[in-house]
Amino acid sequence: LAGCTAAPAGTTAPAQTAAPLEADAVRIVLSDEEVQFPENSGVEVVRETARTVVRITEPGGYVLTGQLTEGQIAVDLGENAKDDPDAVVYLVLDDAEITCRTAPAILFYNVYECGEPGLLAGANLILEGENTVTGSHVAKIYQDKEGEKKLWKQDGAIYSYMSMNVFGPGKLDLTADNEGLDTELHLTINGGEIAIRSDNDGINTNED
Repeated sequence: LAGCTAAPAGTTAPAQTAAPLEADAVRIVLSDEEVQFPENSGVEVVRETARTVVRITEPGGYVLTGQLTEGQIAVDLGENAKDDPDAVVYLVLDDAEITCRTAPAILFYNVYECGEPGLLAGANLILEGENTVTGSHVAKIYQDKEGEKKLWKQDGAIYSYMSMNVFGPGKLDLTADNEGLDTELHLTINGGEIAIRSDNDGINTNED
């Protein structure tokens, strides 16, 4: 699966087993009691009725470890992120366990969109250690009575509205009640050991 790769703009990079990650990556410790992270780090936690949402709102690297039994990781860098080459997030799963039974467990909303192969992707998932993700989906919802204009649809347990890269060298055990690894645009898997159990497509791209 080839889409965008984590290479500087204007260059073409071969498949990699690891993505670049800054030394000052933010460490997030997941827990049902309290999610721990540094202050002023671009992270906020929202307790919703059905789940705990860990929101990432700034570009950079974020390392997730620990366990959420009913929670979601949501990345949203704002409406203008699509055209901003600095709006890039490296989300590292480091022996993490995330379960969300009402929506995708990991969701990339607004990040930079590379637009074509060979350019930097804004959504990057890096696997370290052994990780378990169990996610659901959000069925298609329309914002008009005629059902013609889609408001949103999130089909996969791990879902991205923008192009997404996945890197190893770790493992991911992914369970989905609909689609597994899903992006509305390009998807590039550069390494890692990934096992997917899904009720629909294990991997889906471009809203096919």
